[in-house]
Amino acid sequence: MCPEGSKSAYDRFPHYLTPRQVADRLGIDHGKVLGWIHSGELRAANLARVAGGRPRWRISAESLALFIAGRENRPRIQRVRRQRRVVKDYFSEAVEIPALKRLRSQPGRATIARD
Repeated sequence: MCPEGSKSAYDRFPHYLTPRQVADRLGIDHGKVLGWIHSGELRAANLARVAGGRPRWRISAESLALFIAGRENRPRIQRVRRQRRVVKDYFSEAVEIPALKRLRSQPGRATIARD
C-alpha cells in the first residue's frame, strides 16, 4: 500500500474501474472499452499525472451502469399503419363516352367489359 501522502488515484476513488477491469467484467477485450471511451459512448475520466501524457482512464460505476442500460435490448414499437386513401372512381358514374358507344354497337369488335 502507498504511504498516506501518495495514494494512487484508484486508492482515492475505489468505485472507479480501469478499462481492463470493465473489460474483464463484461468478458470482452479492453481495446473495445477504449474504443467506446474514445468515441464518447462510455464516459470516463482521464486521471493522468500530466495533461496530454499517457491517459489513465477510470470509469465510474454510474457511467458503466448508464452505458449498459443504453445498450439494452428494447421491444420494438409497433407503428400505427396509415389507412389507404380511397380514390374516388370517377368512371363508375353513368357517363357514356361516344367512342365506347360506337365500339359496343359494332358487331364482331372487341367489347370493353364494364363492372
